[in-house]
Amino acid sequence: MTGTIEELLSRYEKGQVSRRHVVASLGALFAGTGSAASQTATAPVAVGTLNHVSISVSDVKRSVEFYQSLFGMTVKSQQGTAGNAVAGGGTDAVVNLAPGPGPEFVGIYKGEPVGHIGHFCLGVRNFDADQVMRTLNGRGVKASMRTRGESKEIFLSDPDNVSVQLTDVSYCGGAGPRGNRCDG
Repeated sequence: MTGTIEELLSRYEKGQVSRRHVVASLGALFAGTGSAASQTATAPVAVGTLNHVSISVSDVKRSVEFYQSLFGMTVKSQQGTAGNAVAGGGTDAVVNLAPGPGPEFVGIYKGEPVGHIGHFCLGVRNFDADQVMRTLNGRGVKASMRTRGESKEIFLSDPDNVSVQLTDVSYCGGAGPRGNRCDG
């Protein structure tokens, strides 16, 4: 790693790269230096992924078309959720758009305030909702469990009242016990 840093600084001193490039490169270099096992070995809830973010929009259809046409995102799944009417459709739904092949997605729903991040979801390794609830309760964290079909999902708020959802790392907003069966 020292050689990489020295080469980067040498290129900067010669004017071959910008300061911004150096900072970004160092950030990327150090972000990959920790071991996932050492980071989560002592964590009471072993988070493995940033699973999804849900955002409120004024027109679901328009937003879905925007993300699909500009970024090539595909519909991963759709979920019926009370209070989130699909624009023009009359049924309650959230459209989950995938940026790639993994389970990660962006949930799009009609809501106020527009542009609000409703919550973000962390994927938990070896997710056992009942065990996670016991762990959270044991640490004095107030959380609630929602059952959607066969899937159990946990919701809690951080100290600044940001809503956090916990699910299995394979969760895609679909069916099944882990919410990981998605048809698109």
